[in-house]
Formats: sequence, structure tokens, C-alpha cells
Amino acid sequence: LLFTAYACMAIFRLDHDEVFNLELALEHDIRENSNFAFSQAMGNKGVDDVNSVADFWSWMRLGVVPLVIGTGQEWIYSEDFRGGTHPAPAPQCVSAGAWATYRGDAELASSVEFPYKSTDRLPITGDYLQFNRIIGGIQAVQTVAEEDDCRVKDAFADSFNDKWWKKSCVPHPSFNDNLPPESWAAEDVGSKDRGEWLLVTTSQANLTQKMLDMETGCQGTGAQGCLCNTCVEGANAFPWIDERTQKVSLRVLVFNPNMGMYALTSTVFFFARSGHVWKDIVVQSFRMTNYGSTSTTWVLIVAMVIWCCILIHMIRKETQEILEVVRRFGVKSIYDQYIGFWNVVDWISIAGSIPVVTVWIAFDLSVSDVNQQMMSMIQSDLLSDETALNHLYSLVDTVNWWARSQRYLLSTYPVIVMLRLFKSFHEQPRLALVTRTMVWCGTDIVHFGLVLLVIFMTYAISGVCLFGQHLYYYANIERAMHTTFRMFLGDSDWHDLSLAGHVPAGIYYWTFNILLVMIALNVLLAIILDGYTHIKAKIGDDAETLVSQSLEIYNRWIQVRRKQLIAIEGVLQAFQDKEVERLKTEQFDKYNGRWDAEILEEAQRGVLLREDLINVDDVFLVVPEMGKKQARDLMKGGLQLYEKEYPPMTAEEKGVEDVHRDVGTIKSLVAEIRRDLQLRRGGASAAANASEGLSTRFLRHNVRKLAALVEDELLEEDQFQACQKLVMRHLGGLGR
Repeated sequence: LLFTAYACMAIFRLDHDEVFNLELALEHDIRENSNFAFSQAMGNKGVDDVNSVADFWSWMRLGVVPLVIGTGQEWIYSEDFRGGTHPAPAPQCVSAGAWATYRGDAELASSVEFPYKSTDRLPITGDYLQFNRIIGGIQAVQTVAEEDDCRVKDAFADSFNDKWWKKSCVPHPSFNDNLPPESWAAEDVGSKDRGEWLLVTTSQANLTQKMLDMETGCQGTGAQGCLCNTCVEGANAFPWIDERTQKVSLRVLVFNPNMGMYALTSTVFFFARSGHVWKDIVVQSFRMTNYGSTSTTWVLIVAMVIWCCILIHMIRKETQEILEVVRRFGVKSIYDQYIGFWNVVDWISIAGSIPVVTVWIAFDLSVSDVNQQMMSMIQSDLLSDETALNHLYSLVDTVNWWARSQRYLLSTYPVIVMLRLFKSFHEQPRLALVTRTMVWCGTDIVHFGLVLLVIFMTYAISGVCLFGQHLYYYANIERAMHTTFRMFLGDSDWHDLSLAGHVPAGIYYWTFNILLVMIALNVLLAIILDGYTHIKAKIGDDAETLVSQSLEIYNRWIQVRRKQLIAIEGVLQAFQDKEVERLKTEQFDKYNGRWDAEILEEAQRGVLLREDLINVDDVFLVVPEMGKKQARDLMKGGLQLYEKEYPPMTAEEKGVEDVHRDVGTIKSLVAEIRRDLQLRRGGASAAANASEGLSTRFLRHNVRKLAALVEDELLEEDQFQACQKLVMRHLGGLGR
């Protein structure tokens, strides 16, 4: 029930099907349609072709800004009707004059009034992909590095900087720009240096002029008329992107009222110190309600209530167990009487729920802050105010941070719930087959794992040395380990490996597959299968199935409710009470009539460890309200359980036990013979001389018993070789 409630809660909370749909639409539009390098009406390059600063500004002016903010006509008219810098030629069936007249921009309306309910003509300023509304515009921010010394030798530095390099160097960023950056580096906007806004309310001419000023450092307008706010420093102006720029993020926040979702699209460019430009597009979206779509809200709420109730029940139950242990045995006995593997699992599941609940509440509160800021900006007409927009985007960044944390926690907590499921599986033999197999062969797996790890790391290190210069997924040891593990599971690309040379790559590939895939993997499977076979044979084919055990538990519960059966806990409690009374009566002076933890502990131990035989009549004396059938079934079930846990010994096992018993007898006889010898050699005292005859007779008697035992018992049982060394060692000591 805990697993099911949590699964419903997490799945319907995230509701990723609609989230995926929106994020795919936004990412796909920028990746596929923000084109530049036009030839007539065809843009030949896209965002993935931005490989320099010049490419970036071309993509900005001709690609993403016209696509996202646009002139309005792109929403309504097809490519042939579109005006602008690259008008399409006339179709073959239409004359050039008629086409030019029909296509004239002045004759085409920039918006259309539709018959359905609308307060304005469509498209409305800020519309994006029909169903989304841009909030503010495009926010352009970057991360700027401080100047640093170049990494050259000290003796070479002065002449290097003054006569040849003649500029400062820039350190590497906090993220690794040598390899394709991770997604978290793109999602984290960083320090937000040199922030600029391209607002949807700005005219197309001013947008173009601002981008030109950002690119050139206001060379065409001068510092006084520069539209780039962060390009001017005093009386000087400089380009927006320079050599200190490490990362540029172009961010667009949209709201989709049809889905009730915000979505922040970030197109991120990492300017590596090598001169390469890494690109990534990340979309981070969240709902304004936080409780999924309307159709699943009630499922989410019910699942939340059930999950919280189960957690409260777990806390109450575990706390009661601790208090009971403290009451009976004292605080110091918690470790011995309470701490156990499954109790630790229970507390881990309780502790793991605390950050889940904390992040859940923090995420809801942060989304509420975004909604309030958004409503305030709409009411105060501040959707074009840069200060208000910066505050809104900061709140959105906070929401996205909590959203990432929530996803990580929601994905981790099921592992804890899985351990609790294993606790339940442990009580059912067929369900516990897998866990018992892993426990049984755990020692072999650990020892073999060390051998496997040595071979695995050998090939990971070899992969770094051999392929790291050509393949980025072998460039460092972390990526090489991941790639080696993929190869271990059969996911490999020979074409990429062969870039290092067919001969060295072939040796690496062949030996890897022979040692790890063909030999090591099969040995690991053999260890596990051997343990599975052993545990399977141990539980037997007659072990209860889950269905039969469930029916038995249900029927027993019904009979207990109807007073037809006595619960097993009640039977144990009755025997324990009887044992307590016996201890109080027989050891009154010890306990002085007190009911304390000591007598209770001894009573529990006495009930569980008692060795005297009991029959049905004894059970009736202790539990008179129990029925005869239950008493007989209880005795029969206990006998079957005992025989299963302690099966009768086979002939071979009995022979081995006899050997152990005889060896013990030999040890005792040897000890007696040694004592006799010490008595004979004890000195010339009168007492010793008087007892010489008696000790001699005992010595001869014990030696004859030892010889008879070795010759008659062990040789007749054909077990002499099993303990020959032990007997001869003792006899050798006797001779000395």
C-alpha cells in the first residue's frame, strides 16, 4: 500500500506526459527553425552550427529573435507571402507583377479577427507557437571570468606577454568546458553578468539596432546613443561578448494557459578556452497549481493522504516499540533489544520522507511566489519593466531549483520503499527466494567482485590512454568507467573505437569481450545460479505460494474476529504469564515480589528456549479457551516446522557426528593418562609412593580404553583416516 500510494503521488504530481509535450515543442522550434546563413528564403545553418562569435550574432539577428519575437506576419502567412529581407519568388502559374501586387506587405493585415471569443485581433503581441505567451521577452545574460595569468613558465612569461601575446588570459570556468557540459551546467544560469533584455514590445528596428550595438560595442552610434546598457563603461563602449565571456544564456519565459504551465527555455552557449563553442537547449517547466491536471487531482490528493497516514502509523509503531523496550529493559538495552536490520530500514524510510515533504512544501511556496509576482505585474502593467522581469525570472530560477531537487528525491525514495517490500518478502519463502539467494552467495560475489573490479578498471584506464584523445566518452576516468560498463553490457561502437587504429582497437576489443563478457560475466551468473539452486532446493517444492498464504492469513483473521481461534500472540502471552508466575513463586527472594524488566526478560527467554515436552493437554491448561482443533493443529504445525528447520541426520551425517564424539572421548582419555603420568612422576613423597599402584592401574586402564576406541570404533567405522592426525598427535604427546 505504501509503494502504490507513493507511486500514484509521484507520477500524478509530476504529470510528465504534458510536460514532455510542451518542452518538446519549445526545444524543437528553436533547434529546427532558428536558422541563419540564408540563400534566398532558405536558411542553411541552425543553432548547432554556431561555432564562433560571428555565428552567434548572425543566429541572433536572423534566426532566434525574428522567430521568437517576430514581426507578427510569420504567424499568419505562409512562406510565399512573407515579406522582409528574403521574399519568395513568384510561383510559375502567377505573373511577377500580379504576385508582387498580391504579396505587397502593405496590403496584408498584420492580424486577423476570428469569429470565436477574443478580446483582440490575432496574433496578439507576445504570442509564441499560437498557445504560448512570452512574458517580457528574451533575457540575455552571461558568466564573465576574471583575468588571470597565462599558464607559461616564469622565465618565459615576461617576454611572452610583452612582446608576443600582449593580452591577459582567462581561467577555466567552474564547469568542465573541455568536454560537452552536463545538463546541470546549462540549467544553472550562473552569475547573470551583463544582463540585457530584448522585449516583445520593442519595435523590430530597435531590436535590430540593439543587437548591432551589442555585437559591435556601439561603433555605429557611439556611447551616448548606445542601446546596449552593459556595453558602456564611462565614455567607452565595448562588445557584449569578449574573451572573458564563459557562458551565454538566452532565456525566454512563456506561459501556456491551456495547460496551466510556465516554461523557461534556455539556449546556452559555452565558450571554451580552446575556442570551441558548446551548445545546449534546456526547457524547465512547472505547473501553476502543482497538483497535476484536473482529471487526476483527486487521485493525487487521495494518494498523498494515504502516504502521510502510513508514515504517521510507522512513526507511532516504531516509537511504541522503542518506549516498550526502554520500559522493560532500560535505555541501554535499545541496541541489543531493538536495533535490527529491518528496524533500521523502517527508520530510513521515515527519515527519507522528511526531505521529500520539505522540498514538496518549498516547491509549492515558491510557485505561489511566482503566481503572485505575475499577477502583480499584470495588474500594474509591468510586463515590460526590466526590474520587475528580473525579479520574476529570479523567482522562476528558485522554482526550477526546487523542481530539480524534487525530481531527484522522488526518484530516490522508491529505493527505500523497495527495501521495505523486501522486509515483507522475507516472510514468504517463494518471494524471499531472490533475497536469500543474494545473501547466500554474497560472500562469493564480494570476492569475485574484487577480481572483476581489477579487470574492469584495467580496461577503463587502458581506454582513457588509447581512445581518450579521439573520443570524448573516454576523455577522463569517470566517462571511461561508464563507457566500459556499457561495453560490458554489449553496448559498443566499433566504428568509433577504430579511430585509434584497427590493430590496437582490435586487441582491446577482443580481449575485453573474452575476459569480461565471455568469462567473467558467465562466472558471475554461475555463482548466482548455484545459490539460487541451493535456496530453491532448501525451500522445497511444497513451500506455500503467495495466494495460499494470503488465504490462510485472511481465514485466520476472520476466525479470530469470530472468536473461533486464539491469536498466536495471545498463546505466547499466556505461556509467558505462566512463566512469570512460576519465576515469582520459585524465586521470590530474588525478585522480592517486584514486576520488573529482569523477570520479564527471563520469562520471555524461558518460554522461547524451554526444552521440556508439552502436549495438547498442557496447552489446554495454559489457554483453556482454545479449541481442541486449534491445539492439535498448533502442535502439528510446530512439529512440522521443527522437522523442517532441524531435519533428521542422514547415515553419512551420523557417521561424521560419531567421529566428532569419539575424538572428544579421545581427548578426555589423553588428558586422564597425562594426569596419571604426572602422578607417577610427581616425586618421592610418601603419598605418591602409596598411590603408585593405584595410578598404575588407572593408567593401564585408560590406555586400553584408548586403544580399544581407536581400533574397534574408528577402524570398524572406516573413519580412521578422518582423525588419524589428531589421534597420533595426542599419542605422540603421551609418549613424550
